[in-house]
Amino acid sequence: EHNGDTNGTLRCHYGIETPENLPGCGIKVGGEEKYYANGKWIMFNDGHKHSSWNTTGQRRVIFILDVVRPEFMHKKNIICAFIITRYASYYYKRLKLIKKLPRAIKTLLFGSILIIVYFFKQLYNLLKR
Repeated sequence: EHNGDTNGTLRCHYGIETPENLPGCGIKVGGEEKYYANGKWIMFNDGHKHSSWNTTGQRRVIFILDVVRPEFMHKKNIICAFIITRYASYYYKRLKLIKKLPRAIKTLLFGSILIIVYFFKQLYNLLKR
């Protein structure tokens, strides 16, 4: 089980190639189990604990889309910046150089990435009008 980076988004799973129904393949969100089906969406709040599994031996192909929840649209830029920064930090932490840095430097580095991404997104929105 895990939860996403924010409760400001809805995570959407679209079944492209899905094996048999429960119990062999499915997703559990907030204690409720659902099965994947080809051509069907499953939507859930990514901030809630969830897990998925496939014990069938067949491949499961899911298209994943995140949508900002309507009540958080006024914060969409900071939500997007936060998520991008989290993904960037995940990959940068795998680099040996980053692993050796003190925690305060890592925090400063990724905080700077967050600010840069946030302001770049604001600038992009202004220029595309």
